[in-house]
Amino acid sequence: MARAVQPSTALAADAPSRGGGIPSPIERYLHRLHERYVELRSGEVATYIPELGKADPEWFGVCLATTDGRLYEVGDTRQEFTIQSISKPLTYGLALEDRGTEAVLKKVGVEPSGDAFNSISLDPHTGRPLNPMINAGAIATAGLVAGRSAEDRLERLLSVYSLYAGRRLTIDPAVYRSEKRRGTATARSGTCCGTSTC
Repeated sequence: MARAVQPSTALAADAPSRGGGIPSPIERYLHRLHERYVELRSGEVATYIPELGKADPEWFGVCLATTDGRLYEVGDTRQEFTIQSISKPLTYGLALEDRGTEAVLKKVGVEPSGDAFNSISLDPHTGRPLNPMINAGAIATAGLVAGRSAEDRLERLLSVYSLYAGRRLTIDPAVYRSEKRRGTATARSGTCCGTSTC
């Protein structure tokens, strides 16, 4: 069942829907959406990182946050998962905050690339990654995050991700080891940059 909770109680396991009152139109809509698509079985669990292949394909949840701070949820919204490329815009935002637009644009473009998320492609004229949402750009963007050391930058990234998640996030050691075994840790810089193991 869909539920709406205030930000301060967003992590309560069974938060009531607006104090047990009448469901909002948003709650009803999310519930209908969930019912409509819960039986959908197309697609496959990602296996390019072996640990990701262990995810249960039956997990399905929808969560919507409104600008006034309400959180609406239906389904498996409390199931933990690795954020992977979801971290890219958050990292980009932190780089912009730390360095400013002009400095970031010198290192990473904002042109659509048409490339896959895991591309290490560069603009043939400038050598810059085309945008921060592919791995080449995400790695460059992570390098722009301010900090006194790699550990400090990692902690700043984790803190920002945690702020947006509403709880403390950590690096998942099993996913990190799985990425490293597949030889992707170098391309992903081994931290929460572009394809995070958080």
